[in-house]
Amino acid sequence: MVRSVLNQYENAAKKHDVDSMVQLSFDLSWPNQEQFKANVMKLDEKVIKFETIALEMIEKDLYKATVLAETESLQETQMEVPVLHINGQWKVIVGQDLGENQAEAGATSTTIKSADFYKNYFTNGGWDERTDG
Repeated sequence: MVRSVLNQYENAAKKHDVDSMVQLSFDLSWPNQEQFKANVMKLDEKVIKFETIALEMIEKDLYKATVLAETESLQETQMEVPVLHINGQWKVIVGQDLGENQAEAGATSTTIKSADFYKNYFTNGGWDERTDG
């Protein structure tokens, strides 16, 4: 299921399908989903690659996906991307900052937090808390 969400996100990003991208992910830069959608709609950045090369379970509700990402302005970069299970859905967590040195090809971002951190962050940042039932 986690790999499927990552693949769906990659396909949506390559097509710049904003509705699907927002449905499949959360962004650390814009924890409120309405702000996130508005900002993604403004971006003209073409995603060339968002390929999952490894997947590791960190906690029951949190996986770490190692992806090769490339956009028009970012050369191919290896990143660790959290994938969170929240309110009955898996979400790709995007928007991690890459340091200047990490933006070079082959660099790795290692900023994975806990499932509780992400759940609290997105709940308090504007995520509409719903029950799994």
